[in-house]
Amino acid sequence: MPELMSRCQIFLLTGALLSGGSLVDASTNAEDALRDLLTETVTTAIVTQYNGATRENINVDVTLPSTLQSLSPCTQDPTVEASRDRWLGTIRLSVRCHDSPGWALNVRATSSLDLPVAMLRRSLPRNHVLTENDITFQSKDIAGMRQGFFTDADAVVGSALVRNLNGNQVLTHRNVEVPAMIQRGDQVTILIRGGGLVVSMEGTAMSDGVHGRQISVRNNSSDRTVRAWVVDRGVVEVPFVSRHQ
Repeated sequence: MPELMSRCQIFLLTGALLSGGSLVDASTNAEDALRDLLTETVTTAIVTQYNGATRENINVDVTLPSTLQSLSPCTQDPTVEASRDRWLGTIRLSVRCHDSPGWALNVRATSSLDLPVAMLRRSLPRNHVLTENDITFQSKDIAGMRQGFFTDADAVVGSALVRNLNGNQVLTHRNVEVPAMIQRGDQVTILIRGGGLVVSMEGTAMSDGVHGRQISVRNNSSDRTVRAWVVDRGVVEVPFVSRHQ
């Protein structure tokens, strides 16, 4: 994920959590508020990071530790950070109160995202060049798909299979030879989306990239390197998750 997120730091927990100036006013209401806000934090990050993600196809489960009830009131908004930039699967969230003295609370969350992914209609041999008639789409949880996946037929049509595949098998970046959309050294457009706005800047690709994969890109203006998703020929996208009071 991009440097913009600074260790994936996102949303500030707001008023509902601090009702009456206390995080743990007794209880169930505070626990529900914290759970709701962390669920919203993870959900919003997934919606921002993954094309096709909506609140309807995301599931988030937050497990609060028993130590929550022993925490002292926090007089200012705690911050929430995630331990990694991937918001699907198991996530460790760090909630911090910046009072003096303050406190920190580790929270475990799990999340899933169902998206329609490309699969084979029937068994096909190695080196077969895919056509639209070879592909179907089924809704799958992509949280565990470490080998990649495709949600757009145009991204795989015309690509060759690198091995024999069975029908109903998910097409991944390892079993399909997808031509690179970006070559190392190419000048690319970096898009940053957030809050309904799109900001673009010029950059240089640090490696080859195929559709739907992340590559390192150097911002030509700042000379800093970010991780970005390949979305089109010569175009990469950096998801931006803003901090809110």
